[in-house]
Amino acid sequence: MFLYAGLLLITGLVTLGLAAYAWPRRAEPGVGPFIVAAVAGSSWPLLLLVEMVLPGVEAKSWVVRVRPALITVAVSAMLVMGMRHAGWAGRGKRLWAGLAPMPVTLLLLDFLPWTKGWFQHGFRLHPEMPSFVAFENGPWSLVYRLYVPGLALAVIALLLGQAWVHQGLYRRRALLMAAGVGAPTALYVMQVLGLLEWTSYNLPPLGMAVTAACGAWVLLREDYLDLVPVARAALVEGWPEPVVVVNGRHQVVDANRAAVALLGAEVGVGIEGLREPWGRILGGIEGREATKGEVGVEDSHYRYETFPLEDRQYGWQGWVVALQDVTETARAREAEVKLTADLQEETRQRQATEARLLEAHRVEMIGRLSGGVAHEFNNLTMVINGYANLILSRLSDDDPNRAAMESIAQAGEDAARLTAQLLDFSRKQVMQAGLVDMLMLVREARHMWSTLLGERIRLKFEAERLNGGGGTWVMADAAKLREALTQLILNARDAMANGGVVTVLVERVELRAGALLRTPDFPAGEYVVVKIADTGAGMGKATLARALEPFFSTKDVGQGSGLGLSSAYGIVRQCGGAMELESVEGAGTTVTVYVPAAAVEGAAAEEAEAEVVRKGKVGVARVLVVEDQPDLRELLRLLLEEEGLEVQEAAGVAAALQIMEGEGRRPDLVITDLVMPGLSGHELVRRMRARWPEIPVLVISGYSDEEAPAGVRLLRKPFSADQLTKMVGRILQENAG
Repeated sequence: MFLYAGLLLITGLVTLGLAAYAWPRRAEPGVGPFIVAAVAGSSWPLLLLVEMVLPGVEAKSWVVRVRPALITVAVSAMLVMGMRHAGWAGRGKRLWAGLAPMPVTLLLLDFLPWTKGWFQHGFRLHPEMPSFVAFENGPWSLVYRLYVPGLALAVIALLLGQAWVHQGLYRRRALLMAAGVGAPTALYVMQVLGLLEWTSYNLPPLGMAVTAACGAWVLLREDYLDLVPVARAALVEGWPEPVVVVNGRHQVVDANRAAVALLGAEVGVGIEGLREPWGRILGGIEGREATKGEVGVEDSHYRYETFPLEDRQYGWQGWVVALQDVTETARAREAEVKLTADLQEETRQRQATEARLLEAHRVEMIGRLSGGVAHEFNNLTMVINGYANLILSRLSDDDPNRAAMESIAQAGEDAARLTAQLLDFSRKQVMQAGLVDMLMLVREARHMWSTLLGERIRLKFEAERLNGGGGTWVMADAAKLREALTQLILNARDAMANGGVVTVLVERVELRAGALLRTPDFPAGEYVVVKIADTGAGMGKATLARALEPFFSTKDVGQGSGLGLSSAYGIVRQCGGAMELESVEGAGTTVTVYVPAAAVEGAAAEEAEAEVVRKGKVGVARVLVVEDQPDLRELLRLLLEEEGLEVQEAAGVAAALQIMEGEGRRPDLVITDLVMPGLSGHELVRRMRARWPEIPVLVISGYSDEEAPAGVRLLRKPFSADQLTKMVGRILQENAG
């Protein structure tokens, strides 16, 4: 009896020990049901031992009543474990739910008073073995005796089926588990059938030791062989690239020689313990999906891939991590990328250079075209304007044809202004500063600005507030000042992509010292002010602070040079003025230009000079006009004769030299065009200086790139009758003095 008690104790403790050993791995497939089966199965021998030592029938009967339910739980857990082994991992929860009612029912039948006699009842001491109790069996005893071995036989059938399907490793595992379940089952069936009589040694509980040992061997001992099949071990070991097998706990369970050399991968080491940086790189493996990536380690590059490991018994088990040295491929790819980038950069630079050359050529062609246009078109506009003004001077104020002639004269002046603006674009020489009426300059530029702004932007002009009565005269370079204001108009246009209003205001103001924010040291005085305000997008504080910096631009690449505002600012500063910017993001921008007002007396003196000529105070003088265009030559003659001057005409340089060499009176002034067929105006000037240096020469030209010889006055076409009169009067006065 003592030997039997010792065997029961050892069986129960061994079974519980195996359950405890498997507990840390309870999350792995099949281990959880094994633990439940081991704990519940250990209760069979241990409860028999408790029954032996408890005194009295009542206490012993409580142990006997609990034992069938625990045995049922153990067999149910074996069934779940067998189904996991057969690859039915997804049905575990539903299977547990279906098996749970039976052990609960057995407990209720044994302990509820109104079910007395249904299952085990009539407890008494066993007549032959007084350490145990005997009892009567109710109707449910037959159900219990059929249910428990039925479940056990189902488990054995599942495992044997797997052994039949598989070979080698999987067959051995299935047979071991079937033997473990079959040992207590066979003893129990033999006892139920009466083939094994109750003796001092109740053998079925001792069969649980075999079940626990077989299950532990399969689940715990052969885990490594499960992840790396024996048939593939030689292939993996001899593979030249690193291969590592990792289980679900991120532990290395196998690695070939290449992996040991490169990664420091030893069996049993966690991934984080691999040689850096591989521990950090592979330590982030998560999930059960295949992954891939590429990483650089020192001067080498490796491509890694992870493949999830699954089998039909326990589902997902871990990963295989395979590495491949792709250093040469990566270097070739980097070289290809660099070569492609270099080719793209070279192509971009070449295209940019070609674009700049084309732009330079285009500008040069425009300059040449503008010079030719100036020579031909200016002659036409001068004839139109000259005759129109001449006719107007002869018409009375109430003449019915006066309005039509005024329209013709105005159209001619507009055409002359457009030509002058084209010449301003093409000229490269430095222009001299002079008296400029800012109000008149803005009015003359309005037509061009309206064209530049387009149909979606309206130009609004204001000039009502002219304080001080001194007018809007300034001392500046008219062409450059027009260029600066035009640039400001273009900037306003670019800020209003969806249309809007540009307002231009001209006024004369008196500033106190320190009144300007951007130029606090700007001196006090009277200034002519031009304000250009738009209703565009405006600028933020950061953009406004840098708006006048050269090459700063908020436009897209290729949409602007960033020199617009800065060049306009430079021109204004050269004129002795200042520029202020005010802007609110989303509410538009206002640019204010301040130019020192010029003394009114200067402009009045120039008007007086013209008046001298108009009133004939110079006296009667003879002027030789050398011009190859008959209409223009005739117009110049009429205009000069209107001023009381005697005019001689020459159609070319040769005719002019004949007149000069004649015996009659020589002219007091020679007016000549520069570009003419045959001998040019330059040749005439050279010969005049050589033979008649005392006679002054006035050169007229419509070409933008033509310059008068040194010491000779130049009057550019188109010019008005007043401009011609002023220039002729000034030269004759200087020569007479």
